[in-house]
Amino acid sequence: MPLHTDLAPYLKPGYPQSSANVGRTGATYIYVGAEGTLTATAPEDMIGLVWADGRTVENAAWQPFADYSGNGELVVTTGAYAVPAFGTTLEKSYTELNWHPVERPLETNPDFLAGGTYDLEVAGSDGVVPWQHILGWRMEQDASLKALFKYKLVVGGRVSSTTVTIPAGSAMEYLKLIRAGQETFVDYFPVWAKYSIYTGSEPPAAGVIGQKVTTPTGAPEENALGDPFEWVKDGDHVVQQGVTMRWRRTETWTGYTKVYADSAHVYPPA
Repeated sequence: MPLHTDLAPYLKPGYPQSSANVGRTGATYIYVGAEGTLTATAPEDMIGLVWADGRTVENAAWQPFADYSGNGELVVTTGAYAVPAFGTTLEKSYTELNWHPVERPLETNPDFLAGGTYDLEVAGSDGVVPWQHILGWRMEQDASLKALFKYKLVVGGRVSSTTVTIPAGSAMEYLKLIRAGQETFVDYFPVWAKYSIYTGSEPPAAGVIGQKVTTPTGAPEENALGDPFEWVKDGDHVVQQGVTMRWRRTETWTGYTKVYADSAHVYPPA
């Protein structure tokens, strides 16, 4: 016989007592008797059982009397939740924006890129592209020359006797930072999250992740410099909340200044 049938003779007068609120109905049963009789099945093992009212047991607890008689009360609470007649229904959703720090090479800072204040691709006053000076300086073995922002010119794969002094300009500004120990900088990428609560007998369907998508609704479209973000959906997770017919879906996206590849495609630079 079901456990609730075995316990029926011990039901306290006036019980069960019913309760109801929006989307939920339940009842409380109190059984009075000896501990060994009422807890032959441990209260924690009663959770999830279908009880006399057809509802599921949500809580069960033994409460001994203070007289040390070995008697007490077994309190059992049941509950059931209304399930939409047609599929799963969205109850509510909310979003969250976080900024994720990422360490990047100094030369990828916007000031050193094309069009930046210290564009490393544009020839300086001496007609030399800054990168040529930077590479020559990095290869220089003489610390005293490097300290003065100078280097020996390499010709035909050999170090010549010609000493090059790096002029004021983009290469000099870059190397000043390198000399100061600033090899990298911290950039920040937006992480957009959407949390949705559903009610229904089946979980909401999760989407595809790892691929480039359009900007999520409400997420920032560009960074402080006006460069548009490109977004990749990198998370879509659904979990059931307790024993109820409620589901929590968590979706996350990360925005980048440029996406060159995702799990399905590549996007070569123009």
